[in-house]
Amino acid sequence: MFRCKRVILSRRQHLDRQQLLTSSLSAARVTWPQDGGARSFSAVGPIGPRDITRIEGLKKKWKHTPISKLLVANRSEIAIRVIRAAHELSISSVAIYGTEDRFSMHRGKASESYEIKGHSNSPVRAYLDQDAIIEIAQRSGAEAIHPGYGFLSENAEFIRKVEEAGLHFVGPPSSVVQGLGDKTLARDTAIAAGLPVIPGSESTVDLEGARHFAERYGLPVMLKAVHGGGGRGMRVVRDMRDLKESFQACVREAEQAFGNGDMFIEKFLDTPRHIEVQILGMRGLLTY
Repeated sequence: MFRCKRVILSRRQHLDRQQLLTSSLSAARVTWPQDGGARSFSAVGPIGPRDITRIEGLKKKWKHTPISKLLVANRSEIAIRVIRAAHELSISSVAIYGTEDRFSMHRGKASESYEIKGHSNSPVRAYLDQDAIIEIAQRSGAEAIHPGYGFLSENAEFIRKVEEAGLHFVGPPSSVVQGLGDKTLARDTAIAAGLPVIPGSESTVDLEGARHFAERYGLPVMLKAVHGGGGRGMRVVRDMRDLKESFQACVREAEQAFGNGDMFIEKFLDTPRHIEVQILGMRGLLTY
């Protein structure tokens, strides 16, 4: 397991090339302020001259306007973590909340907070109100929106609206999310790239389509929300008698969490080996 160290380059502390080169830790995150904003670089593996060169190159290439105020389009612990990170980088934070969350901790942690009204019958619906979130960002003077995870973090339509409003979305552009956030399109992309995939539906399915798939490929199967994430809108079905109830539960959960109840289905593997690669990219600069 890699150990991590966060290195802050600021007016109060300066770490030169030699100090970074002699770091004994295996992974590092380097952040430096510029005109009141911040920049970041992450590297996995021993830090060496090549990494330092990349850091210096990033300083020259990242010329966009620094963020001074960030709206966090999420709630509870997720929002608190983003708010804390923003404060550490001297970035003001803006929280949003539904009526039921008016006493939630994330509201008090932020520099300022705004209520999204009109969703008293469902606490989480406020965090899916795309137009209201963008309007609050503009009214509060926030330059960027951080979605956290879940909710609108993988909603290409929302990201497109953020971009059209002249705001920064802290995450991939809408074009990338459109291709990978939609799991059926992501599957098509993997197939087009020649990657092996497990059996799955070619598009969204209704309950009857899910039943036909299960009969053809056998149980167990996995029901998944097309626009899902974080384990929400997912169910493993091992008995055909449970299919209807599981399908309906997935649709309800996906509609509440992501505003879209479209489903697809795949063959479920009981004991897979899971390998995940984290990729960080910006304007053609990539690291993993």
